[in-house]
Amino acid sequence: MTNWPSTQAQRVLAALTRLGWSLKRQSGSHRVLSRDGGSCDIFLVVKESDADALLAALRTFKGDVIQTTLGTEVEEALRESLR
Repeated sequence: MTNWPSTQAQRVLAALTRLGWSLKRQSGSHRVLSRDGGSCDIFLVVKESDADALLAALRTFKGDVIQTTLGTEVEEALRESLR
């Protein structure tokens, strides 16, 4: 595996690997991980974002928000858009 420029991203990858995730494929700095069990999980590590763009990108999906560092208003909008 190549090194990511962000120490935080390396730590996230290490934690996910310990939880049973493995690298499925990589394109540049983007990595797709998978794990056994048939569930679909999305992890986003974002330094800067546009809340409206995030909501628009995820609008077609359904699911639960487990944890974020988003502001309360944006997090609630994300939860609503995933219902």
